[in-house]
Amino acid sequence: LEQVYQIFPEYYILRVNQFDNVTINNLDEWIYFIKNSEIKEEFQARGLAEAKEKLRLDNLPLPEKVAYQNYLENKRYEISLLEGAEAAGKLQGRAEKATEIAKAMKARGIDLDLIVATTGLTKKDVEHF
Repeated sequence: LEQVYQIFPEYYILRVNQFDNVTINNLDEWIYFIKNSEIKEEFQARGLAEAKEKLRLDNLPLPEKVAYQNYLENKRYEISLLEGAEAAGKLQGRAEKATEIAKAMKARGIDLDLIVATTGLTKKDVEHF
């Protein structure tokens, strides 16, 4: 049987306005950040480094923010192109290897159906060699 505390979430009320800006522990560092929208260099609380980067980006002037977003979009597009080219290159390499194997098998007089089954090429392709 479940206890009440296992069913319902716990809520905490942080009285940020009453916080005196003195940081003693990790929770204090987070409360300082929430209250002041600032993260000091000496803060070590887990997750604050990521929050600091988000805060830096959110505080950029609009033209710089737009330029940064465009830069990220261009980077994603470049990566997509490279990944697509890499996949196409691998596919082409496999096709060339299958062709080499088929030519070698045909030169040894191996049955056409076996060559087709082994390489995945069509009969027409193998007969063309």
